[in-house]
Amino acid sequence: VVFQTPNAAEVGTWVRRVGDLVYCDDEIDLTAPYIGWRENPLRAFVHTGRHLPDETGYPREVHILGACRRVQNIHTDLTSMADEVFLFRSQGKHTIKRIVDEGWANDDDLDYITTMPNLSYHKWSNDGSMLRGWLTPLKVKPDEN
Repeated sequence: VVFQTPNAAEVGTWVRRVGDLVYCDDEIDLTAPYIGWRENPLRAFVHTGRHLPDETGYPREVHILGACRRVQNIHTDLTSMADEVFLFRSQGKHTIKRIVDEGWANDDDLDYITTMPNLSYHKWSNDGSMLRGWLTPLKVKPDEN
C-alpha cells in the first residue's frame, strides 16, 4: 500500500492496527525525530515490533525500512535497533559525527564515505561487519505497446 500523505503518524497508526507489515519511509529523518518521539507510533515498532499487538490484541510483527539524508535528526531508539545500515555518499560534520558515534564506520572509512560515487555504498550490519558495494541499476524495457 502506498500512501501519499504528509502525515506519517496516520500511516504508522494504520500499520500498527493491521500488523505483519514493513513500514517503509523515504524521509524517515522527518518522521522519527527527537521531538514528539514518545507519542510517535514508530516508537512502538522499535520497542516491541516483533510482538506488537494489532487492533484485536493479537501479536504481530512490524518492521521499519527507512531512508534519509540527515541521520542526526533520527531518534537514537530507532538507529540503535537497526539490523543493517547502508551509507551512501554522506557529508556534513553532524552527519559524519553521527555515523561515527553509531559505529557504522571507522575513521579510515570516512574518506570513502564522503566521496564515494553514485550508487556506491558502505554497509554496516549489527554483527559489526562492514562491506562496500555498488547497486546495479535496473534495466527497464521500453513499453511494448
